[in-house]
Amino acid sequence: MLKHLLTGAAPAAVLIACTAAAAQTTPPSNPTAAASPSGPAAATNVAELVVTATKRRQAVVNVPGPVTAITGAQINALHMNETRDMLTLVPTAFMQEINAGTARDISIRGIGTEQLFGEPGVAMYVDDVFSNDFISYPTQFYDLERVEVLRGPQGGLYGRDAVGGVINFISQQPTPDLGGYLRASYGNWERYELEGVANLPLDAQSGMRILAWRTNQYKGEYYNAFLHKWIDKNDSTGGRIVYHRNLTDRISVNLIGEVQDGDGPGTNLFFPASGETKTTIMFDTEPRNHFNTNRLAAEVTWDTDAGTFTFVGGYRDYWLHGVEDTDLSAVASAQIILNRTNHVRSYYGEARFLSHDFGPLNVMAGIDFLDSDAVGDLFSNGVGTAALVHAPFTLTFANGQSLKSWAPFVEGTLHITRTLTLIGDLRYTNDQKHVDFVFTPSPEFTLLVPSFTPASEITTRTFSHTSPGVTLAWQPDDNWRLYAKVQSGFRAGGFNFNVAKVADLPYDQETFWNYEIGVKRRIPTGYVALTGYLLRQSNVLTPEFDLSVAGSIGSYLANTGAARNWGVEAEGSIAPLPGLTLTANAGWLDSKFTSGTATFYGNLAGKEPFDARPFTASVVADYRRPLIGDTDLLFNGSYSYRASGWGDAANTFPLGELNLLNLDIGVDLHHRVEITAYGENLLNSTPVVAFGGFRPPNSTGVQEQPGRQYGIQVKAKF
Repeated sequence: MLKHLLTGAAPAAVLIACTAAAAQTTPPSNPTAAASPSGPAAATNVAELVVTATKRRQAVVNVPGPVTAITGAQINALHMNETRDMLTLVPTAFMQEINAGTARDISIRGIGTEQLFGEPGVAMYVDDVFSNDFISYPTQFYDLERVEVLRGPQGGLYGRDAVGGVINFISQQPTPDLGGYLRASYGNWERYELEGVANLPLDAQSGMRILAWRTNQYKGEYYNAFLHKWIDKNDSTGGRIVYHRNLTDRISVNLIGEVQDGDGPGTNLFFPASGETKTTIMFDTEPRNHFNTNRLAAEVTWDTDAGTFTFVGGYRDYWLHGVEDTDLSAVASAQIILNRTNHVRSYYGEARFLSHDFGPLNVMAGIDFLDSDAVGDLFSNGVGTAALVHAPFTLTFANGQSLKSWAPFVEGTLHITRTLTLIGDLRYTNDQKHVDFVFTPSPEFTLLVPSFTPASEITTRTFSHTSPGVTLAWQPDDNWRLYAKVQSGFRAGGFNFNVAKVADLPYDQETFWNYEIGVKRRIPTGYVALTGYLLRQSNVLTPEFDLSVAGSIGSYLANTGAARNWGVEAEGSIAPLPGLTLTANAGWLDSKFTSGTATFYGNLAGKEPFDARPFTASVVADYRRPLIGDTDLLFNGSYSYRASGWGDAANTFPLGELNLLNLDIGVDLHHRVEITAYGENLLNSTPVVAFGGFRPPNSTGVQEQPGRQYGIQVKAKF
């Protein structure tokens, strides 16, 4: 189905959230041991970067599975505050952001989120807290220590919806030194950004880190010639406080609180078949979204003689209020305006224990819990359509959904020999989903369009799934790590939001089996890794259309058949010269439906899912060298390629290939003041990344990749 920019029940939602703080890491015994931004995150030898992807601290080269770590230094140098930019550095990963950031499709290995408010295909965590159960929240991230991306199903340690993979955004923790920085930038589209960080050691056992930011963009690429306004203008204001304290030499606490308030565009699209361009858009109503997000989190770790207990808790709250021009035109006789209110609130907790080695064996065991509520309320009113000339009408949607999920899990690691290790994991998940749904068309509308009839449903469904996995790892010496693994996963079942009929509400869970082999190799100043995988998918969720219901509310998710994805991924990093680090990756993917029939699309066998990009590649260069005295030359660059794909299951709407070139060059004066010029998407690669909306007689709206951006940045460190 089309990637609808107006998919019904409102982008709403989501949340924001809570986060457990030190990102699954075991806090240092005292604040002076905390890693600084110039420490591990900027290590020359990326192979030794410590990650917590397996809920324990390991060098990235030692993790027996495919994991990509993006350091805070890379994120800062390349101005990657948006998730879509960070994911260009991950093989087979892609993110398209539609409905102006209220709907995000993050896909890895061809598995993504099929529809707004559908269960995600990639699990997102923010500081160890699951953060995209109903819909992912705005993805601006500042002052990060690193981002970790696990690829492939992670049903054992992460569970529900971690089928394409897992992304964990890890906030920078307090460091032992008093200091901070101020950053200001100004670029085209009259965009400015301000960011400030203060790092405050409070005493020998505690520290605090305070972040604040403000962005504002007055212009853009999408201009409404009817209203004489830039559609994609936006602003964002937010702040975060991270507090760490060692209560004893064995117990530590980490607390995080963050708020964000923003205003942005609604639907960013234009209709080329109608002769429209991005600067001649003709809507009579300005599409706008205002969102507010809050998150709180706590993590407590307790080291004992037997092992380490970790307790994570998080709360997140997201509000969105929006207005859309549903008829997508300036025709007064067909004016339809949609008002939406979305609210998502959730509580997440996890308790786990990681034992010390008892002879050749260690065990991790835990349980997590998620309690989440989402409301999608829509009110649509208009004066007519082609079938209802000058007939006023209203449509009201109220779709409230709740989820209570609990899942115990266990992982055992057995060292069979000094070089051979067997890892087994098992998780049981129980989901209880409840829906309270009401659709109310006005009487005059029902008389003229009989298919639009009042509907309501209050019901509860229970889903359960057991996810086993096993990994065999061989480490013949300190430089080689080889592994073979079989891992299951599942995408939870649930209820659609964007429907007008009770029959279109429910869908069942998907199941996945992943077979994988890989090798990692330390090399001087870096590492290389190669992975091959086969991913089998059953009960595939596919967007469908109910043709008895007009418009985007006829779109819904349904289980249609089976698919298989297989491919090869390569990545590595090396520092060939003093001050120069090169990081590169590539992924090749063959993704096909193997069976299945969709009501709207017909036979799907042999078709490519619309979340797949057959080939991806990227390379990053980071270079710093002394120039004159205490002045350093700074150079950072990245190139990313994403092959073309499809915007629908029938493979009729092509998405263009993407070529992104980002460069940053400047100087660091006395290691105190950085002055840089930056350019993003310098090749101005703007392929179509989404389809949506419709204008009679036969015109579909499109959205393109953001174009060339450039500017100047000054960063003062103190």
